[in-house]
Amino acid sequence: MTNRFNIVPGRGPNKFDFMMALFDRAKGSRTVEFVLKECGKNPVSVVITRIEWEGGHEKWLFKGWFHPGGTMVEGYYDTQGRCGFIDQIV
Repeated sequence: MTNRFNIVPGRGPNKFDFMMALFDRAKGSRTVEFVLKECGKNPVSVVITRIEWEGGHEKWLFKGWFHPGGTMVEGYYDTQGRCGFIDQIV
């Protein structure tokens, strides 16, 4: 079962920060923040563990978990429009 959350357009990380969340592990896990339509104006933090090219320009599939909490998530993110969705795996 999953719960889907929609990322408010323009309220997710830029491409550099999104990719650095996966590759910059010098100080442990690095998080990125998304503002979700269903969660009000407060951003949620996500640790990114995997990014795959979705096939379109600037479009990505990702996996990770909410931080804190550790709930597994996967989603779709367009780094050009800074929009997409996050599915919480329950």
